[in-house]
Amino acid sequence: LSMGNIYFANLDIPGRYAKHLGYAGDFYKRILTKDHANAYAANGLGTVLAEKAELFKAKEVFNRVRETTGDTIADAHLNLAHIYLAQKKHPEALQMYQSYLKRAEDGTAPITSKSRLDDKVDVLHYIAFAYFDWARQTELFNNAKAAPADERYKKAMENLELAIIDNTSESKNSILTYNLCMTKLQAANCVLQKLTRNIRRTAQEVEEALNGLQQSLETVETILKSKNEGAKVLISTSTLNDFITHCKSNIESAKSHLEDERKREEEAKEIMELQRMAAQTKKEEQKLQEELRKQEEARKQEERDRRAREKMR
Repeated sequence: LSMGNIYFANLDIPGRYAKHLGYAGDFYKRILTKDHANAYAANGLGTVLAEKAELFKAKEVFNRVRETTGDTIADAHLNLAHIYLAQKKHPEALQMYQSYLKRAEDGTAPITSKSRLDDKVDVLHYIAFAYFDWARQTELFNNAKAAPADERYKKAMENLELAIIDNTSESKNSILTYNLCMTKLQAANCVLQKLTRNIRRTAQEVEEALNGLQQSLETVETILKSKNEGAKVLISTSTLNDFITHCKSNIESAKSHLEDERKREEEAKEIMELQRMAAQTKKEEQKLQEELRKQEEARKQEERDRRAREKMR
């Protein structure tokens, strides 16, 4: 089992990927040949199948591991989550990630990173990406059905912010921060496209999107400056420059959208005020007409009473 784990953990060695993946699979299979109930070997074989993109087979293996172990192997949750995410089954993936996160927080999940806190940061990152990917998929509707994307981007940002708070790795921090900025960029773009998708929006939403873009631009420019000064940043210079270019373009667009939205809201307020005044005027006219009607009725009644008295004389 240990040999299989070692080979699988060293897939990134240049020129050894296929061999190491094959060796890992072979070791897991040997164990299962001798011990069919070895859930850890089965879980390892599932990771090999997933790595080979045999997702259906991998999912079957992980589900069997969960069933036979009574959910005692927390890794099966994490591996299943990755499979569901690859299959674009976002609710199922999130359920598995959150189940693993709960175990990482209460200490019942094994440590797969340097520490339990690192595990938590990694899973929060996975959860954020699942929400981000779900939002992007939702946007493909490109009409009113894309409305839920907005909330999913917010969930992605919330989880990235939590990951940044708990993170202790300087190199990982730049990736988390960049991903947060990228999510803000996509979320802002989603807000800017609401009108063409026939989705209601407010000036406040556009203003928040603009603020997010401006903050992200400043943050990524700082990351790029640090990289140019020799800091260890695991993001390419071209990627950072591309982000800055797109972000600046979206900022100008957001400013224009904000001006238009404020104008629309001001016009809507003016129309509402005119409607309120018209309704008030109509109400006052009706009140005056009712008063005149009562006065006329009273005058007629008085005239009838006067005539009745004259007849009695």
